[in-house]
Amino acid sequence: MRIAFLLPSLAKTAPMIIVASIIKHLKKEYDSIEVFYFKGEIEIEMGVPVHQLDFSVPFTFESFDLLHTHLFKPNMYVMRFRNQIKCKTITTIHSYIRQDIYNTYRFPINFIATSIWYRALAKHDALVCLTQSMMRFYQSHIPTKKIYVVNNGIECHAIHEPLGSDDQQELVAIKKKYKVIGSTSSLTPLKGLEIMIPFLEQNKNYFWVAIGSGRSLKNLQKYALKAGVLDRCKFTGFKKNSAAFYSQFDIFAFPSRSEGFGLSMAEAALRKCAIVCSDIEVFRELFTEDEVAFFKLDDVRSFCKAVRKLELAPEKFGTHAYTKLQEKYTAPVMADAYLDVYKRTLQ
Repeated sequence: MRIAFLLPSLAKTAPMIIVASIIKHLKKEYDSIEVFYFKGEIEIEMGVPVHQLDFSVPFTFESFDLLHTHLFKPNMYVMRFRNQIKCKTITTIHSYIRQDIYNTYRFPINFIATSIWYRALAKHDALVCLTQSMMRFYQSHIPTKKIYVVNNGIECHAIHEPLGSDDQQELVAIKKKYKVIGSTSSLTPLKGLEIMIPFLEQNKNYFWVAIGSGRSLKNLQKYALKAGVLDRCKFTGFKKNSAAFYSQFDIFAFPSRSEGFGLSMAEAALRKCAIVCSDIEVFRELFTEDEVAFFKLDDVRSFCKAVRKLELAPEKFGTHAYTKLQEKYTAPVMADAYLDVYKRTLQ
């Protein structure tokens, strides 16, 4: 089987890391794998030949059996040049597209972009969703397409950079006075992080460490200042070594309003963190009440109650979440599932 991947860039983002993991495990059986991308520096090594494409110039991929695309620009390319592409194509949908675009752009750009992306999805031979709930959603929008489910998986033996000495010293000092509730995500309204402010108001023994950047940063800081809790917030900005912070968290918080999968929650489970997360369909599918603590969206009282539940048995919840991760959300399991999808698409 000859497989090509088409990506917007080789930036070190979650979808590109997922692709690198798929390739890492597939190339043990298939040596004819290549990656194509449009722009930017190479921040992540794929371990196979990589080629830069011009978005305005068609490429036939005629030497491949299958083209696997990810994200907006590659899907636009397939839609634009579908008649010239000489192999089967599939794409992975990494999120609920409408929610993501409407969270980022204003009308009419958000409406137009969503409509175009849906049209592009329909040009593929098969679609891959990250969860069953996501598949049910897209089946109602693109009912004629083959749609499969492949959960994201993470590398359980990946080597991560350690905490820098300054971060280490600061966190040690914080933990002498407070329990630490941590989050790792982009700072946008979709992530629901504003609930952390009233939580800190009601729980003066907690300090929030927020890893990530985004357009909600200033609003979160203003909200925290007004509430009188800014001195118990640490906004670190983007951190390449974000995984190194997990060991310092007493509680890991993932209060998203919408997620395609929740990769950082899987990373927290790998490190046996006690996890509090929003009670949305995708998280209910991935974990049970014995593995994480759920809270009702935008309900601070429910959030505090969920944290107290974790405080009673953090090791138990961390161990149960870790066990689920090892069973279902590892990179080898993911790669095997993609291989099955590839074979079924080529039948």
